[in-house]
Amino acid sequence: MIELFLGLLLVPSMVIWIWEKLVSRMSMMAWGVYRATGIIGTPIHEMAHALTCLLFGLRITSISLYSPNVITGSMGFVRFRYSPGNIRHAVGMALQGIAPLIAGGLIVVLVLGTYYAVEAPNQGVVGLSLWIGQVAMLSLGALLDQATSGLAGALVACLLLMIAMHAIPSWADIKTGLKGLIGVVVLGGCLVLAVEGLWAAGTSLVGANGAQYLEKALLGAEWALICAVFGAVSVVTLAVAGSVVFVLAPSTVWYCWDWVRGARGGL
Repeated sequence: MIELFLGLLLVPSMVIWIWEKLVSRMSMMAWGVYRATGIIGTPIHEMAHALTCLLFGLRITSISLYSPNVITGSMGFVRFRYSPGNIRHAVGMALQGIAPLIAGGLIVVLVLGTYYAVEAPNQGVVGLSLWIGQVAMLSLGALLDQATSGLAGALVACLLLMIAMHAIPSWADIKTGLKGLIGVVVLGGCLVLAVEGLWAAGTSLVGANGAQYLEKALLGAEWALICAVFGAVSVVTLAVAGSVVFVLAPSTVWYCWDWVRGARGGL
């Protein structure tokens, strides 16, 4: 379970870091393409933030579902107020930062129908790494099947790529909920370690009936983590694919065209 918990933290964090570097280095032409795809993906991203705020009692002060800013790179925003020391608000702040990733993962898994393949990875970091690779390949395979199923399927595949591209949380999202995130990470880590310790101790500390309840709680928590990591890996995989199709490929073509025109004297 510890590996799953770390995977849920590290996979999105690494992708967010790489994504921010990519966006900051995009050419104006690539930014135009990214902005165009945001017409579909950004409203879903921001509505995920807003829904989480509503669920946890965070008061929304202003919201924009689509307002691209070429200077900051932001595509929209949800601003809210919270009460320091409120546990519900702390959890909400942490979750609203990754809400787009959760929403995007849910949409991708349901539309592609890959939820049937959710299963537990092998124990250990190596087992988890291999499992992540398998989930990524499964997601790409399902996307390819969708894209080649006909015109409607190809349109759905394109929409999924756009949604996934804009489901990646920004550093601004993470920074906004940093206080709540730290609390949740510490609490979640302590719970994982505690459960692992009690599981290792067996019935000696909790008794026979307690061990049964502990086993059910452990299996439920582990399954929830597995589903969360499965969805996160799926949406991240499609986000990378969407970046190649809609951003990197057009940018490369545009760069080569500029280079050819320059070499021929602008003709």
